[in-house]
Amino acid sequence: MRPGRSGPEGLSPASSAAARVQGPPSSRSSSGPRKNFPKHLVENYVIEGLLGQGAFSTVWRAVHRATGQVRAVKKIDTSDLSPPKIAHEIALMRMLRHENVVRCYDVFLEAQYVSIVVDMFNGGDLVDGLNAYRRVHGRVPNAQLAHLARQMIAAVAHVHSLQICHRDVKGENFLSDRPDIGDPQCKVALADFGTAIRVGPGERLVQRVGTPAFWAPEVFGDGYDFLVDIWAVGVTTFILLTGQLRDLRLFLQRLCKVGFLKRQDGSLIHWFHINMYEICNLVLKPVISFVEEQRGSRGKFSWVEFVSRDEQKPYLLFSHSWSGRFRDFMAAVDDLARGKSLTVTVPVWICVFANNQFGQNFGTGFRDSPFYKAVEVAEEGTLLIVDRDASSLQRIWCGFELLLAIDLQKPLVVYTSAGQVGVSATSGRLVEAVEDFDITQMEASQESDRRQIINFLCGGELLEKKGLKTAQDGNFQLVNGWQKQLSDVTTTPAAPRRQNGKLEYVQEAELFKLHSAKFQKLNATVRDKVLSAAHVAEGERQTAGIKIPRLEDRGVTLGEMRAFFKKAKSWSSEEGHSWETLSISEISRTFIKKLIAGKDTSLAELWSSGPRKPQIVVNETLASPLSEFAAALEWFAEASRLQDNVVFYFAPLCINLCDQEHDNPDLARTIRNLIQNCEGLLSVLPDSEEQIVRSYRLEQLHLCFHAGKKIYFGCSDGVLACTSPFQHGIWEHDVQKTRFGIVSTC
Repeated sequence: MRPGRSGPEGLSPASSAAARVQGPPSSRSSSGPRKNFPKHLVENYVIEGLLGQGAFSTVWRAVHRATGQVRAVKKIDTSDLSPPKIAHEIALMRMLRHENVVRCYDVFLEAQYVSIVVDMFNGGDLVDGLNAYRRVHGRVPNAQLAHLARQMIAAVAHVHSLQICHRDVKGENFLSDRPDIGDPQCKVALADFGTAIRVGPGERLVQRVGTPAFWAPEVFGDGYDFLVDIWAVGVTTFILLTGQLRDLRLFLQRLCKVGFLKRQDGSLIHWFHINMYEICNLVLKPVISFVEEQRGSRGKFSWVEFVSRDEQKPYLLFSHSWSGRFRDFMAAVDDLARGKSLTVTVPVWICVFANNQFGQNFGTGFRDSPFYKAVEVAEEGTLLIVDRDASSLQRIWCGFELLLAIDLQKPLVVYTSAGQVGVSATSGRLVEAVEDFDITQMEASQESDRRQIINFLCGGELLEKKGLKTAQDGNFQLVNGWQKQLSDVTTTPAAPRRQNGKLEYVQEAELFKLHSAKFQKLNATVRDKVLSAAHVAEGERQTAGIKIPRLEDRGVTLGEMRAFFKKAKSWSSEEGHSWETLSISEISRTFIKKLIAGKDTSLAELWSSGPRKPQIVVNETLASPLSEFAAALEWFAEASRLQDNVVFYFAPLCINLCDQEHDNPDLARTIRNLIQNCEGLLSVLPDSEEQIVRSYRLEQLHLCFHAGKKIYFGCSDGVLACTSPFQHGIWEHDVQKTRFGIVSTC
């Protein structure tokens, strides 16, 4: 609260306004009951003028007679307040002695009045300073934000050192000594100790006080401690630094690292897994809601509108899936920025940030929608991000954006987390995903959006609203101001089931049948255009089997292994198996043998057009789930920044499992030759110590070590480099659990 404002119950009546002053003293009234100040106060301070006035207090400018220092005096009428509460707050404040904490110098009592002398801060609170700076200069520089954050952390650390938990840390409770928070000399200090409390060793607090938007998750649980103040500092820092995509990434990394982002079931969200759905629901919408509430507004709008001052015409439109990992998304952004030398000020259109996630009105039709307009005005066209599961090619909005880009003759580029496909990344998994592209099998979060898109593709604007509720004026009937509604929800078992397993609607099934030739042409157009943009040659879309006598020459590429995992997962679902527990051994006996039955060959030979020397030998345990092996391989590929054409040796894919004795008569010699000629070994660890120390596994490690080869350990929770680091000098990547600890004890 500033002078003249009354705050909500639970905020400090003692210190909240005492130190906050905006504008020079001359701009305030100098009239007031100076004669009512206690004698001892007047003996020590010259009272110069009234700075502000609230419901229960007045704030005065004062000069200390002995030192000439300017301070603030807050005179509180305790008639309608709680004297014990005020006394408690004053007692805590008098304990604090730190340059970044508002100091209480003197307390004077007279009748029902308490006069408190504290530091004077002329700049108002941090939120006011931030808003003022942004209006003039835009975003606060990172170096200055770090300067402010260090002071906030120092203040909280001092408070905690005295076993005090503040419980209402936020921007409004940090005061600035000057209006310009961009000044390198700007000093901030923590105030408002009305909710603060001493905490004993091991004590857990349960009372919910302060500002809910800054509460840590544990406040809603069974108890909390000092860490809630750290969470609040993080939220405050986030409000200061947001405005750029890379800033958001940094903040999300920190939130995930300290375990503050959780799913509804209480499980932690790791930085490597967080997606756009979680970012939207756990970060963007809560922050916008809180800040608007603090501004006295309940406005709901997009993140771009929240952080920008002016309209931003997009340079490029990003077409992506919300379920893809944000980390992969940002890897593509970074590669784009490097490749095109883009600065941080170049605007791009990303639907999660550009659309109002509280409810975006998509207009009266698609030509009036933000998607259509963004594709139309983006001068450099559309960038398709294919995530590791290729889910962007399974979402109908992405399909619609691709078709719009093609129809409007806009440039199209394709990226994965490894970079631009055809330039810094190979096509691998993209080719298979594109070959399966079928817009009739694509899904949307809203059934009404899917129907509208299908209508539009079949008949344009004339058919767009078929099967959707409309008002008398012909426009859509919207729920909550944005959500369209289906008018016909009849389904049919006669049509193929949808990708999500649901029955197809009668209307959609009839349109697919009536316009089958058109949809086939649309699918073929997208396939050709995407593969062309990805620089995929016609020969890459085909496979040619060839007999390769030597096992040492039967490598399989990373892209081929990813495609195999996808097919194996689909097969396990069709057969009623659990993908999470299905072992490599069982997959080998059933699915792989089914694929090579009657062909007298291995899968590696079926996929290859010639010998391929493995660069990485994979050491696996047949009893382990294939899903864990696949996860370990992905962590390794991500840590090493591998392209899809890197060649591996993975025995079940490289050996003819229908005739193992003749195909591989001397396994020991084969392994020695493989290790002698490879770059390194990835040892994928099972979850039992007994399996980890099997002799064949230790022998391979021994051979690698003496041959000077690189050695890596991996599991479903991360990877560890043992002899040389991964890219960027890191030795571990997403290591979370204790499976690596088993290795260290063996």
